[in-house]
Amino acid sequence: MKIYPDPELPDVLVEWSEPDCRANTPTVAVTLTGLDNPASTSTINVACTDVKVTIADVARERYHVDGALLDQTGSVVIEADGGDVDLRNGFNADTGLFFDAFSNFHVAWTFASGSCESLGAVGVNIVLSTAQEPEFDVYPVPCLFPMFSTQLPAGTYTLALRAVTQNEDVVATSPETAPFVVTGDGYTDIGTLVLAP
Repeated sequence: MKIYPDPELPDVLVEWSEPDCRANTPTVAVTLTGLDNPASTSTINVACTDVKVTIADVARERYHVDGALLDQTGSVVIEADGGDVDLRNGFNADTGLFFDAFSNFHVAWTFASGSCESLGAVGVNIVLSTAQEPEFDVYPVPCLFPMFSTQLPAGTYTLALRAVTQNEDVVATSPETAPFVVTGDGYTDIGTLVLAP
């Protein structure tokens, strides 16, 4: 018996870029999480090279869309936020996933107390060091964007964060991390560091 799509129920189209697909990330997992009804949560896995998937006949509710690049073992390598979709009007919805797959390094941060505004910080300097070269590189990032990704040369690094004012005065710092390894074809996520005044 053939099952036909239900014209009364909307579909969600989720797309991503083919350059995000690598040999070590052959699969994309797309998850719809019900915002109105958490029980309306489902995940579908598709080949990354498909570059899109349509999730058909979705209940008329609001959902949050997440995606993940999976390796050959099914482990998550990179996650992406597809935002919210509102299907209550019965219309189909489209959204996209940006995996930033060209990056091999990611860090996020938060403040132990205060905020960018209350501390007068306009930026956060990501200070990377190696055993051979203290302050190997410094990446300035706007303070209100609390994360950073880039492509680093393979090697072993330590990292510290400095929140700075317009005049480059340091108003908050994070402790330096333990040494960590970045590989050319991997993805190193440092997690979330805490800056304190």
